[in-house]
Amino acid sequence: MWNWSDFGDVRMAILSPASVRAQSFKAEKVIRQFVAQRARKEGGSPYISKIVRGDLDRDGNVDAIVNYAIEGIGGGNFSLLYIAVFLNNRGKLVYKTQMSAGSFGSGTGSQLAAESIDNGKLIVEVDEYLPQDAVCCPSKKSHKQFVLERGRLRGI
Repeated sequence: MWNWSDFGDVRMAILSPASVRAQSFKAEKVIRQFVAQRARKEGGSPYISKIVRGDLDRDGNVDAIVNYAIEGIGGGNFSLLYIAVFLNNRGKLVYKTQMSAGSFGSGTGSQLAAESIDNGKLIVEVDEYLPQDAVCCPSKKSHKQFVLERGRLRGI
């Protein structure tokens, strides 16, 4: 699914078109519908990059955390990034909340991506742009943790 390419000090993962289609079709219908609705509202195209599964609310059920983007806003290469939380309610995924995960195409700020759920904590990779970074490639990497508290993701 992933094609790894080395560009000097940067190792980039590139999804092949076939793997993007396969991953998109595996996403639950409720998630696809939610992301498509958000894309229409923002005036862009939907893209689900990853679904992380685990028990975020510690109720013993497997929840879904979705990294998604609204691409091509305004007809360009700019994308808004989000992390959405879908809780498992009696076997059905129900949207709970989302948070901004940054943007792509501006060359500034941070980009967040959910990686895993560990003991009720969402582990998120943070990619930050340094002044010398190209628009494509934030170079400062770190991790943050979030918990679901009062219906919202809160950094800890």
